[in-house]
Amino acid sequence: MASTESPWKAARDSPSRQLLWELSRLAVSQQEDLYERLDRDSREREATHKSALAEAIARHEQVRKNAEAERDRLEKQIQQERERREMEARREEERQRRITAEEDRRIAAERAEIAARAERAATEERNAENARQEAEKQRRAVEAAKVKKAQEADAQKMAEKELKEREEAAAAAAVSRPSITAQMQPAQSKPQQSQTDPTQHTSQARREAEHRRYLEIHSKLKELRVFMDQQVTQNPKLKLRMGDMRRKVRKSVGQIIEGKGKNETPQRAILTTLKEAKNDFSQPTVGLAAFIARPVPDAQVPALLVYLLNQFAKAVVSQFINEAAVAPKIADPVGTIASSVFAKDDFRIQGVSLIDILIAKFHVVCPPLFGIYGDEKTTEGRTRLGWQREEGGGPWISERSHQDRMSGLGAGYAALSLRSFEKSTMSNPYPPYHYWQTLSMILNVPAGQVTDTHLYLLRALLMNSEARFMEFFGDAAKKLLRIAMEDYPQRAAKDDVLALLYALSCSSEDLEVLLISVAFGNVDVQNCLRNAVSMFHVIEKERQWRKDNGRMEGFDVLKQSKPIVAVGADEPLGGERMKAAYYRQHPHHSSPSETWKHLFDPPPPGTLLTSTAASATHTDPPSTTHNLFIPSSSPSHLEILRILDTEPPDTITLIAIGPLTTFAIAAAHAPQTFLRAKKVLVMGGAVEVPGNMTPVGEFNTIADAVAVARVYALTSPEPESTMPPFGEKVNLPDYPNTDNLGHRRLKIVKFPLDITTRHTLRRDEVYTKLRPLCDHGSPLAEWVLAILNATFKKVESLHEGHEAGGDATHVSLHDPLCVWYAVTGETQADQWRLIESEDIRIETVGQWTRGMCVVDRRDRKRARRGEKEVDGDMGEWLSWKKGNRVHRCVGTPGERALAGVLLDSIFGRSIMGKG
Repeated sequence: MASTESPWKAARDSPSRQLLWELSRLAVSQQEDLYERLDRDSREREATHKSALAEAIARHEQVRKNAEAERDRLEKQIQQERERREMEARREEERQRRITAEEDRRIAAERAEIAARAERAATEERNAENARQEAEKQRRAVEAAKVKKAQEADAQKMAEKELKEREEAAAAAAVSRPSITAQMQPAQSKPQQSQTDPTQHTSQARREAEHRRYLEIHSKLKELRVFMDQQVTQNPKLKLRMGDMRRKVRKSVGQIIEGKGKNETPQRAILTTLKEAKNDFSQPTVGLAAFIARPVPDAQVPALLVYLLNQFAKAVVSQFINEAAVAPKIADPVGTIASSVFAKDDFRIQGVSLIDILIAKFHVVCPPLFGIYGDEKTTEGRTRLGWQREEGGGPWISERSHQDRMSGLGAGYAALSLRSFEKSTMSNPYPPYHYWQTLSMILNVPAGQVTDTHLYLLRALLMNSEARFMEFFGDAAKKLLRIAMEDYPQRAAKDDVLALLYALSCSSEDLEVLLISVAFGNVDVQNCLRNAVSMFHVIEKERQWRKDNGRMEGFDVLKQSKPIVAVGADEPLGGERMKAAYYRQHPHHSSPSETWKHLFDPPPPGTLLTSTAASATHTDPPSTTHNLFIPSSSPSHLEILRILDTEPPDTITLIAIGPLTTFAIAAAHAPQTFLRAKKVLVMGGAVEVPGNMTPVGEFNTIADAVAVARVYALTSPEPESTMPPFGEKVNLPDYPNTDNLGHRRLKIVKFPLDITTRHTLRRDEVYTKLRPLCDHGSPLAEWVLAILNATFKKVESLHEGHEAGGDATHVSLHDPLCVWYAVTGETQADQWRLIESEDIRIETVGQWTRGMCVVDRRDRKRARRGEKEVDGDMGEWLSWKKGNRVHRCVGTPGERALAGVLLDSIFGRSIMGKG
């Protein structure tokens, strides 16, 4: 309380006032003391209370801790007791299991001993039975050989008989039964090649003659049918009987099904009916030679037997066409029974099988099986290829129906000709070498004459027959299968050729082609090399044609410098090479004796980096020359490194229009040198659209996903973060660590299916540009048109929405798009749109997702440069220093513009000129 000076203190003249003031001051002082004591007491009581409260809290906390400790002790005790009981239960269970297992082993041992004794007894019995059967088989084989030898001797003697003796025999036969020999004389023809000579070369002229002979046999069979129809009009009993026999044979053939032992009933019915026909001596006869393609001894055969065999053959072919096309495996039992019927001695005439009746049917319905080919665009050509018309001579059947027919007939022919009679006493009527000859004839059809019909047949002949083919012919079959499945596969879009032609036809101011590396892809390396050399051969002829006709020669790039052609990888890094069974080599104008072959000396097969390649330096230039290119004996990855090493950094653009295997090998061999590239343009992958090989995989990427992953890793700040997980299996070293690798990173511009499939080349655009050039004799136009025509047809047969022969049918320009960017990516940069530094990773080990382009589409916050890594980031997708940095093309100067640019660059803007 603030003190106040009394106004009366100075009043000396009033003692009472002074006393009053002093008393008031005394009262105030006492009151202040009272308040101070009260405050002090209050503070003391408060301190006492707080002390008591703290003591109570401490006692309570101690009680709580004691309680928790007691609870933990009890829980631990309970847990220990539970574990003890569980342990005892497990021990008891294990003891019971051991007892049970021991008992089971004892019982199993007893059963095994019993079974072993039974098996030994059965084996001894089987061995004895096999010995008896083998002895019987050998006895029958010896007897059959004697009979066969005697039959051959008799046939030879019969062929050497005098004409008078044969006339007497024929006259004697005519006495007992009417003869139609005069009406059924065999056609006079030149002697045909013996069917028993599998190695003799048959020229196309001989094949045509043989084909005509079989067509004559078929014509004679038709005459026989007319003759038999005439016979039944004179003999009602024969009409009823012949009709029943015909229906029985055809019905029995229709009842043949898959499964061992399931066709005994129809086979028995067929054999019984045919035997009845052969043994009916009251019916007329016909000359055997009319129905056999090769010269045979003169003999007579019951007409009814030939008629029914013709019906049987017709039913067999119908089964192949109608059933085997849908279910190819049904061809095997039908072929087995057909072969067995014609192998029977009961239906051989003087040892000669009548299987030519069935083969004549094949010649009529499927001539390409016997080396016949033609132009599918003409009526005559389609007839020669086995095309059929609708009933009543209407229009041609559909492409799909024709494909089904050829597929069924191919499967049936394989089932008929790949039959083993090794364990049979009968002689094979149509030995397997006919199958070899058919494959050989199809594979040797001239490139310009190969049609889809040949390809349908090839597929059907090989499907389900590879094992038997190799069983008959061993290593030779493997080689032929390699030719059939790789060197001669079906045609598909060849936009890689268009891309190369586009690059070579560009202005020398826009582009300079230093190296063309050929590697495995849709075909093997050798065929890829053949295609590349064929392309240069056609370009050479084209330039001469243009010069002779007063046109601009074009191909300025080749005038400036010759590109090096080198051979790259022949197999992928990460597994077996994919075999695309719908690709084939381009039709090519063969250079004389194909002398280009000696210009290349590819590394020995079996390794990716041969000892020669490993010891070579990438500074050794190629030495051999050629008119338009420089062939290199060094592997192409060394040539790539040599060029990158000798040229200034950031001046060389690499364009990949196939698997990245060669690039991956080059990068592993010298990563710092490889990183001198300005950029790498990659056609491959599917990011936001389905793949073209699997639901998520595009061919170039899935063909060697490991190589793609390794090359993409060089775009990452830390390449090891996206390297494939099994580097030790690819025989290539890992990249150096980040510090040793340096600061440079690879710039990749990716062109996936997302963007390439939107750039197409239509049939009407091709025809408008190329047909006038073809009319004037352009070799290049003819070559490219042959490729694209087959491609358009294949697109129509494989994809919905493409009208057969329609102008809108198109192919995608996957590879040319990369070249277009290389030419205009900088001069027209404002018209190209890229997603930059996208973390695209390649799946390399997925069972179903191999080759998939994986992109993180999660809505997650990513760490910025210099920030702490995100916790729990599996795969380090959110890291600022991990993952790939790939640029992806999403927009071009025009989706419809590329087709015109491509055609104008290759063929010129004007299509008219001299000639």
